[in-house]
Formats: sequence, C-alpha cells, structure tokens
Amino acid sequence: MAISGGGESQFASAFAVASASTDGQEALAEASAQAFCAGGETGVAFARAWSISISRDPLGCLTISKARARAIAVCGNDPFGGGGAFASASAEASTRVIGRCRPFGFFRGGGGGITIGGSTSGSIGG
Repeated sequence: MAISGGGESQFASAFAVASASTDGQEALAEASAQAFCAGGETGVAFARAWSISISRDPLGCLTISKARARAIAVCGNDPFGGGGAFASASAEASTRVIGRCRPFGFFRGGGGGITIGGSTSGSIGG
C-alpha cells in the first residue's frame, strides 16, 4: 500500500507485508517507510525485510518458504526543479518443496523447522 500527498507540506507513506507458511513454520516480512517534508526540504525513507523458513514434515518432505517486503517513500524537491511525493511498496512470498519425500513411510524423528530473518532501513533528509 502506498499513500502520497502534496502541497506546502508533503508526505509519502508505504507499507508492504508478505507471508508464506507450511507445516506450522511461517516466513513473515513487513516493511514500512514514511517521509515528511516542509519548506522545500527533501526526505527519503526506505525499508526492506526478509524471512526464510525451512521445515520437514512427517513424510520427510523438506519445504522452504520465503517472504520479502520492500517500501520506499520520497518527498520534496527533486534535482530537476519539480516537487511532490512518491511512495512504492512491494511484497513477494513463495513456498516450494526441496529434496525428496518418502511417500510410503514416515520420516524418522518427526517434523521440525527453523525460521531466520532480517531487515534494513534508513532515511535521508535535509
């Protein structure tokens, strides 16, 4: 979702969320960015997040779920003499089976999984 507005005071806001899940493990990523400008100043805000989940079900199927979200918000004067606000957000999620499954027998040791993730954000204003 992206929202932008103009006038003497400008703002831009973007928010993205992505989710992928399987067998009780979930990969979830959320990113949001807001930029507020007044008096001809320029502002930029960005964020990105990612998450990866790996799980093994009782049949031995190894599944990987990925989620990524990105958001950017920009407002103020650009180098070409224009002004305004811009916001953009994107998200993507996927789940796929990797490895081999055992269709006629259960995996010894049962199911299980692990989830890892990270994020980056920043802003520029002046």
